Amino acid sequence: MTGSPRHAATHPLFASARIAARVMEDLAACLEPGISEVEAAELVPRLFARHGGEQIVSPLILFGARTATAADQPSALSRLRRNDLILLDVVGGAKGVGADFARMFTWGTPEARLQELHTELKHILLETLGQVAVGVPLAQVYHFAVARLERSFGIPYEYDRIGHGIDGLDGRSLVVGRDSKEVFQPGMACAIEPGLYDRVQGIGLRLESNIVVDARGEVFLAPEPPLELRDLSLPRTHLGPAEEAPTWEKALDAEHSIDGPTAPLGRRSFERALP
Repeated sequence: MTGSPRHAATHPLFASARIAARVMEDLAACLEPGISEVEAAELVPRLFARHGGEQIVSPLILFGARTATAADQPSALSRLRRNDLILLDVVGGAKGVGADFARMFTWGTPEARLQELHTELKHILLETLGQVAVGVPLAQVYHFAVARLERSFGIPYEYDRIGHGIDGLDGRSLVVGRDSKEVFQPGMACAIEPGLYDRVQGIGLRLESNIVVDARGEVFLAPEPPLELRDLSLPRTHLGPAEEAPTWEKALDAEHSIDGPTAPLGRRSFERALP
């Protein structure tokens, strides 16, 4: 390990990550009690298009206790309620390259225990990203993450992978998993997504970041949305750190771009966001 991953401005994933990060923030700003998971998912391709990008894989949007399930698609019957936990997982970007981000939100002040669990998961994600280096087996990164998850949360990790390749680059055939035979090589790009899935407590947490190993073997982290657990019921200026909170119209302008972590957006009714 040579140090924490840095941002790689020149990699093809960079432009896609900027678009996907903005879409994540826009989508979070659309949510309000009453919207269904399917209605929220229908917004995603339109948000990508407004930013000059495209959705590459259908989003995964889950509310409440469904975050802890193995559900792989949104439900029209699941609607956001006050005090719900929210999982947003979007994939898309530019020129066929799909940046892949998962973030957690709440509608209402999260309980202290939930905040502690989320903070620990954030540490696990960052430590797992820090294991990536040329020559390191993908399976080794998987086992590192699983050991940290099980030690911290006391729940067996049921899944055989902790990450995957980037659509349009290495693709989903690249798996950071239990049985992976490959090692990290220059030019690889992948998403790392450790998670906590506690069906007994009805709590599911997932955080996902994208990482690149460049041609020289240096490891870089793609620009991404904030990792913090954010309460979407708060006024927009409290959603996350930012020098300014752009207006919705400015943020949805395809020519409006950002560098690095994205700024939060103002709230907008999801009915009005649909054409």
